[in-house]
Amino acid sequence: MIYDELGMTKEEFLDFMDCMDEIDDYKTKLRKEFYILKEREEGKEYRVVFKYLKEKLPIEDIKDGKLKNINGDIMFKTEGDFFPEIIEEDGLYFISDSLYEYMKKKIKKITLKTETPVKLASEEGKRIEGYHLIVPYELDCILEGTEQYSETGELVYFEIDDFKTGNYEIFKVKDYPHLIITQKVNRLQYGGIHCSRIENYFDYEGERDRVCQKRLSGEKLDEAYEEYLRKAQLSNQEETLSQIKRICDQKAIRNAIRQGLKSRLNETSYSIQYREIKAKKFGFCLFEERYSQH
Repeated sequence: MIYDELGMTKEEFLDFMDCMDEIDDYKTKLRKEFYILKEREEGKEYRVVFKYLKEKLPIEDIKDGKLKNINGDIMFKTEGDFFPEIIEEDGLYFISDSLYEYMKKKIKKITLKTETPVKLASEEGKRIEGYHLIVPYELDCILEGTEQYSETGELVYFEIDDFKTGNYEIFKVKDYPHLIITQKVNRLQYGGIHCSRIENYFDYEGERDRVCQKRLSGEKLDEAYEEYLRKAQLSNQEETLSQIKRICDQKAIRNAIRQGLKSRLNETSYSIQYREIKAKKFGFCLFEERYSQH
């Protein structure tokens, strides 16, 4: 049997086949672990707010890795007195000096478009904190077909194609606002941050279960049919559309399955009757022999 050749028991093989949808649809990472690193939402309303950031910085040039007119002596005036370890502002990332040094020890190689040390000063300069303004590389590394968007067009779910991340240990996924890193940051030691494994953050297992339930209910097949229907209509391929309808005809599929099962059941029933008749011909009955053993 095929499961013997695979080194499985029959039960293991059947369970493997039942779980094939996860293997086919979710080819997840093989080499790295990924973590979402972001500013914690709780307490964000109390953290420092930049004054005149857009007026002081060429933000778009910075995002492109062009640090014009910026040096390590730059100081930003802020309002407030809570300085979290990471600040996300206008698509820029400010990492505290202490967290940045910690990350350099944890991550083997930090490759960035650019980074520069800056100072953040509270009102009237009573408190000054050191940060690093970093610009990570933006990677187009989403596993095809896994991305999901909100009604406003915001990217809210995805899985990473590990091999498209190259050797980057800290980066930004295209169209996603938070940092991705390959090492866990100590959340107890560094305040104001959120750092969790990407599969926990997006609840991958919950998503797999939702997909499975959609398959069982036929909803996923309906979605696929509608998508194929749309594409066929756009390309004006009536013959293709007809084939798609025939392939996706759920009633026809159910009838074919029903007929196949009925045929198989009849074959099995005939086989049982044949074995019983053959057994009786030689002077014994399989059922009598079976029950006489008890």
